[in-house]
Amino acid sequence: MTANQRTEALPIGAPAFSLERLGVVMSPLAGEPAEALGVLNPATARRGAEVYLFPRLVAEGNYSRIGRARVIFDAAGIPVDVERLGIVLEPQEAWELHTGGGGVEDPRITYMPRLGRWIMTYVAYGPFGPRIGLAASSDLERWDRPRAGLVRLRSGAGGRPEPVPQQGRDLLPGAGNGSEREARLCHASPADLGSLPGPTRRG
Repeated sequence: MTANQRTEALPIGAPAFSLERLGVVMSPLAGEPAEALGVLNPATARRGAEVYLFPRLVAEGNYSRIGRARVIFDAAGIPVDVERLGIVLEPQEAWELHTGGGGVEDPRITYMPRLGRWIMTYVAYGPFGPRIGLAASSDLERWDRPRAGLVRLRSGAGGRPEPVPQQGRDLLPGAGNGSEREARLCHASPADLGSLPGPTRRG
């Protein structure tokens, strides 16, 4: 019997698997400023035999970073602790920063074999509130924000938003300092985009 056949044989509404709570494997580290308000809502990823957590680390002022920790298992294969491996992503782009601070939060990670990379989506908490961010890694250690460009929207048929074709490389003004940064993937509503200055082009 195949896995699909086993699933199909389950009564309607019956769970395909069960969960068992095994305890807490990661708590805020006493005296660590980056974890002052908590460690929570982690993504998880596996590389070979190793399992990693990518928790949201919350500092004072609700300033959030994304950390990395290796899960430690006991002899019975039960996760019992973590080894902290530092911070992999912190607020630095215009859409991740606001006047009160900023945040990169609540990651989700999946491996894409065709790309040979892990892709992380996360919440970027910047001047427009929470938006969708994107990062990619080939080793789960170094994460880059892909240069996907800023998506501009306009009202299309039936009032539905549609992307505005762009040529060249758009720039997004930096956060409050008048500098300009290369735009990367960002989720924005038409109202958001209407409040931004027009794009500056590079040839």
